[in-house]
Amino acid sequence: MPNVEHEGHRIFYHDTGAGRPLVLLHNGFYSTMSWNGIREALSSGFRVLDYDRYGYGQSTHLPGDPLTGDLVELGVEELTAFSDALGLERFDVVGHCLGGAIALLFAVRNPDRVGKVVAEAVGYYGDFRSLIKTDMTFVPFERIEKAIRKKMTAMHGESYSRILWSVFSNHRESYIMSETYDIRDEVARLKAPLLMINGDRDFYFDVAHPMPIFKRLRKNARLWIAPNCGHDIHMEIPEDFIRNVTAFLE
Repeated sequence: MPNVEHEGHRIFYHDTGAGRPLVLLHNGFYSTMSWNGIREALSSGFRVLDYDRYGYGQSTHLPGDPLTGDLVELGVEELTAFSDALGLERFDVVGHCLGGAIALLFAVRNPDRVGKVVAEAVGYYGDFRSLIKTDMTFVPFERIEKAIRKKMTAMHGESYSRILWSVFSNHRESYIMSETYDIRDEVARLKAPLLMINGDRDFYFDVAHPMPIFKRLRKNARLWIAPNCGHDIHMEIPEDFIRNVTAFLE
């Protein structure tokens, strides 16, 4: 299995296809398995690289201790190490939710390394609504939505999914779990072309959530509101996702 090392952790990844590099970053609960429905199709035109971030999937697991540090910032550091290890001088990036926030901040801080960015169902700021939804989400593992529990178990195994869920349930200092989280001003400095994707039925982010960023980057951004979709657009309507993303990247 292909792996790279970062901070003493093993980072598992897939390397599929050939051509311009395209890095895929999964969300805060899933793994590279979430890209299984689109990886092969995207690899017909790109060299697709998707990795399990530290603590997920087939990468080194978390020990179960409380998390420390900002998850978005840690993700940016990890993406830097990953792209350096593979010698990726310039690449496009697709990020889902937390993975999208990581992709955006990396692109802002490394404008010479990123061609285009696709940000799917990304949280750009935290507020009282995101805190309420966080509390609604982080119920005991046995009580979470059956579909999410099934996906997590398939991606991480049941025993480790419970550990992962417990760790994240008790970490409220990062991403939309914190009311002080806000990346809008930094993302507004993005130079790379941006495709923003949101589902019109997303539990976490209604269609108004990405609008401040879209308006500030209007000349360099596109916004696709996917009809009848929730939070995982690339899993819910993969063919439409592939078509829109490929058209944007090409």
